[in-house]
Amino acid sequence: RMDYPTVTQDRSGRGTHGRRVGWPILTQPLVDTPDSQGSVRFGEQGTFIRSGDIPTTHPAYAATAWTLEAWVRPIGLNPAWGGQIFGRDGFDCRIQVATDLKIQALVRDTEDVLVVASPAWAANPGQIYHVAATLDGSFLRLYVDGKLEATAAFSGLSIQSTAGFAAGNADNGETKQLRGDVDECVFYARVLSQEEIAQHHLAGRGRRQVKHSW
Repeated sequence: RMDYPTVTQDRSGRGTHGRRVGWPILTQPLVDTPDSQGSVRFGEQGTFIRSGDIPTTHPAYAATAWTLEAWVRPIGLNPAWGGQIFGRDGFDCRIQVATDLKIQALVRDTEDVLVVASPAWAANPGQIYHVAATLDGSFLRLYVDGKLEATAAFSGLSIQSTAGFAAGNADNGETKQLRGDVDECVFYARVLSQEEIAQHHLAGRGRRQVKHSW
């Protein structure tokens, strides 16, 4: 959650608290629970939320199988490089809204090969989407609203890094600026099944909540 003026709190219990930069604002939540603060709106360049760096003992440090999950409402075209919804900061492991409004999953391996899972369709500005990306060591998969929308083969090695997580932007706020609202960002150090992802989507419909779990 965001504790003004600049602090963000990690609610996973692992203590990787972070900071907000620029002026991300709280707005109408996308998915709601009793402790909801609201979703976070990003727009201006250099506006993002970042967790603290993670220790080498964190499940994300050397994870070869993982899931990223979030809710997003794009509100306009993104600048060059697209806009990061949620992912690691400083290297490519993220879900983004591209410059053409396509929702994409991306991962870069240790040989600097970038793998992209991208659907053929573009998102509608103002529409709320549940998004999830999974990597199982062989395939990068993108799910939108509980449905598998894109798959890309992955044969490289995942990067090990202490870089934290970021929502709204990447590379310490210098690139990949999102224009839109983000809610309920979660990282799992395992691959969620399509059934689990579909259940999360269905459970979130009709509710509104903000939760940043790093």
